[in-house]
Amino acid sequence: MLQKIFQQITKNYKGERIRATKWAAEALLARVNLYQEKWTEAAAHATAVINQSGSYKMITDLEHNNSPFISDNNEAILQIPYFNVDYTYEGSSVFTTGGTFLLRKGNALFETGDARKTNWTIDIKDRNGVFLGIAPYKYQNGFNSSPIERSTVLRLAELYLIRAEARVKSNDITGAQQDINVIRNRALLGSTTLTDPNQLLDLIALERQREFFAENGHRWLDLKRTGKLDETLSVLPGKIWKSTDSLYPIPEPAIRSNPFLIQNSGY
Repeated sequence: MLQKIFQQITKNYKGERIRATKWAAEALLARVNLYQEKWTEAAAHATAVINQSGSYKMITDLEHNNSPFISDNNEAILQIPYFNVDYTYEGSSVFTTGGTFLLRKGNALFETGDARKTNWTIDIKDRNGVFLGIAPYKYQNGFNSSPIERSTVLRLAELYLIRAEARVKSNDITGAQQDINVIRNRALLGSTTLTDPNQLLDLIALERQREFFAENGHRWLDLKRTGKLDETLSVLPGKIWKSTDSLYPIPEPAIRSNPFLIQNSGY
């Protein structure tokens, strides 16, 4: 289905980056093939997007007015127009206080000097000034301000990390290092010199967590596709995680309309 759509859509934007182009479809194909563990295909689709140097390039300065979430920036592949998100403390995490979502690992998620922590998070304190944690702060203006921000669905950074993972799985260690370092260097971190495939995969997972926190459920899907939901979420306080939570409930109307459907365990 994706291939058919891919063949029918235009290669270029008509002004704003709010319509899917061929390269948005290509980026989505890279993600789908990664999830399906089709490493060669995932790398090929990612490379096709990365090589469109005339259309896409990484934002080099993560200061707010140059962020990958500003409308029509060079890193954006697909954005949603005028999407009214909570531009104060957007995101998804497991801890919340007073309606504010906090990153579960907090400061420990980031290496010293990581520009993503500096520019994409904000310290949260209670009314007495006691530090509670850090919250996502990728969107800071909204769509009625200047510069305008848009909810970003696909961006170039993901393609580098998709290709890095696919390259490790294909035993292209040097290529994987190069892709990882595009992301790390942009965040003002040093280049990796790791060569062990398992260590590189762990680093890629960590860089995905640092890069895409509070974006489109990336962390959840990464844990699910790599089989790490239980070991990661079972340590949450209050025993709020159960293994059966890995599947969503089947809506009751769907079960009533199809007697062959059986509700997922835990619901």
